[in-house]
Amino acid sequence: MSSIVTATVRRMPEAAFAVGITGVAAAAGVISVLRPSLSLVIVLGGVVLAAVSQQPVILAVLAVPAMFGAVDLGVGGGLGVSDAVLISASALALPALMRTHVRGATSPVMCLLALYLALLLPSLAANVNAAAVLEWVHRAVLVGSALVVGAWIRAEHRERSALRAITAAACVVAASAVLGALKNGFEPVFPLIYHKNYAGTLLALVLVLVLVLPHVVALRGVLRPLVLLLLTLGTLATQSRGALLGAALGVLIWFFSPGSGPSATGKTRILGLLVAVGFGTFASFSVQQQLTAANLETNSAGVRFDVEAATRDLWRDSPVVGVGLRYFNTGDYGRFVTASNNALNSEMAESGIIGTTGFVVLHVGTVIVLVKRRQSPLAAAALAVFSGQLLHGMVDIYWSSGLTPLPFLVAGMALADRDVESRAA
Repeated sequence: MSSIVTATVRRMPEAAFAVGITGVAAAAGVISVLRPSLSLVIVLGGVVLAAVSQQPVILAVLAVPAMFGAVDLGVGGGLGVSDAVLISASALALPALMRTHVRGATSPVMCLLALYLALLLPSLAANVNAAAVLEWVHRAVLVGSALVVGAWIRAEHRERSALRAITAAACVVAASAVLGALKNGFEPVFPLIYHKNYAGTLLALVLVLVLVLPHVVALRGVLRPLVLLLLTLGTLATQSRGALLGAALGVLIWFFSPGSGPSATGKTRILGLLVAVGFGTFASFSVQQQLTAANLETNSAGVRFDVEAATRDLWRDSPVVGVGLRYFNTGDYGRFVTASNNALNSEMAESGIIGTTGFVVLHVGTVIVLVKRRQSPLAAAALAVFSGQLLHGMVDIYWSSGLTPLPFLVAGMALADRDVESRAA
C-alpha cells in the first residue's frame, strides 16, 4: 500500500501539469470566442505552452513580467491576463513545491491570508452577490498564488531570470512614458495601454527591485545605471504621486534594513537616498500644488476628498460587516461612491470592522514575518516593495491585478530563501 501511495505522490506534479495545461488550453479557447481582440494573446499563450511543456517553471518566471498584463479578460471580477498567468503558474507550483525543501516556506503568510479571507465571510453573507464572491476569490489569487509562485521561482533558482524579465518589460513602458512626456510638454503620461497610476506604480516597484537587488538582477557595466535612469525618468513622467511616495518609502526602509548591507555598495546606498529624497520632494510639491489650486473642488485632490467622505459615510451605515465587496460597482450609492483611494477606508466600507481587522493583521503580520528574515537581501527587497505598495494603497486603489501580487511574489521568493538560514548558522 505504501508503494502505491508513494508512486501516486510522485506522479502528482505530472498530473497537475496535465490538468493545468488542459485548463489553460480550454480557457484560451473560451477567451478567443468571447474576446476575439485577444487573439494575439492566445497565440502568444500557445508559444508559452510549448516552452512550459519542456520546463514548467518557465510559466512561473513569465508570471512576474505578466504583472504588466493589464488586459481585462471580460469574465467578471476584474480578472485580467496577469491573473490568468498567475493562476496557471500556481497550479503547477503547488505540486512542484511538494517535492522541494521549501514546501512549507509560505505557511506563515498563508495562514494570515486564510484569516483575512475568513473575516471577509460575514460581509459576503450579509451582502450576497456574484461580484463580491468573485472579488473574494480574486484577492485569494492576488496574494496566495503570488506567494507560491514566488517560492517556486526561488526553489528553482530562477529569481534572476524573473526579475530581469520584469525589468525588460518595465523598460519598454518607461521608454514610452519618457517619449510621451517629451511630446506633451511634460504633462502626466498614460504610456501604452496603461493608466498613469498603474504604470507609475509598477515602474516604481521595479525600480526599487533593480536598485536594492544589484547582485540578484545582476545588470553589468553601464547597463545598470542606464536602466535605473530610464525607470526613474519613466516613473517621474507618469507623475503618479502615490507611486513616487511608495518608492521613496520602500527605498528608505531598505536603506535601514540589515539585509541591505551585503547587497549594496556605498554608491548604491547614496543613489537610493537620492531617489527617495527626489521622489518624495516631487510628490510633496505636486500635492501642495493641487491643494492650493483655485479649482480644488474639481481637481484630483478635491474629488478624492469627496470620494473618501462618501466612503466613510457608507461604513457608518454598516460599521460591523460593511456594505459588500466591490460595492462601488453596484451604482446604488450615489455619484461620489467610486473605488476608494484609501485601502483602510475601502476595507471599512466593504467589510466593516471585522474585515478591516483581517486586512490589518494580514499586512502587519507579513511585515513581521519579513523582518524576522531581515538578513536576507530578498526579504529586505520584499519588505521595501511591500511597504511601498501599501503606502501607495493609502492614496490610490490597493487591490489591483499586477500591483498587489508583485510584492507578494518577491515575499514568496524571500520566504523560500533557505540560504539565509545557512548564513545565520
